[in-house]
Amino acid sequence: MIPTAKDMRNRVSTPLPLAFWLKTLMPEAKRVLDPACGKGHLLAPWSYRIGYDPHVTCDIANEYYCEYFEMSDTHDVDLIVCNPPFVGMRPRAYPEVFMREIHDRYPETPTMMFWPLIMQMNQRSTSKRYRWLRDEIDIGGVVRLPSDIFPDVMVAVEILLINFPQMGTIFLPDDLL
Repeated sequence: MIPTAKDMRNRVSTPLPLAFWLKTLMPEAKRVLDPACGKGHLLAPWSYRIGYDPHVTCDIANEYYCEYFEMSDTHDVDLIVCNPPFVGMRPRAYPEVFMREIHDRYPETPTMMFWPLIMQMNQRSTSKRYRWLRDEIDIGGVVRLPSDIFPDVMVAVEILLINFPQMGTIFLPDDLL
């Protein structure tokens, strides 16, 4: 289920201006975990960074681990940010795999989870994913991203704000577009 090096060849980094804007949604967070950190763009705004990634060395992390979720214990963190790989969506999509791992290990921790819109569409009311999101995940808000937010990639993505106070739907300000 974990992405291979072959899956990672189309890796896309989170734009730094977006990462710094996301910090405005939770400026008090000090210790931040990214379980799919890549080069660390999502971690950049925060002061203490814990990153995991087997395919790229994250030079900015205070703590870095070269496997996804290799920790046996959970870290004491204020926030989790995650823009997981979207490639290789079979049989369960990687964003769902990462969100389930995060939820199992950190059920109460605020999380900013990048989520492809295709995973929201065409779900039946009896779908396990639909029921899991509805019944177990506390989504306090959604950040709507334009499909061209990632350079040279057109993908419809939103950021789920999990375990946040009710924030509703948020659109990016014009200066980030």
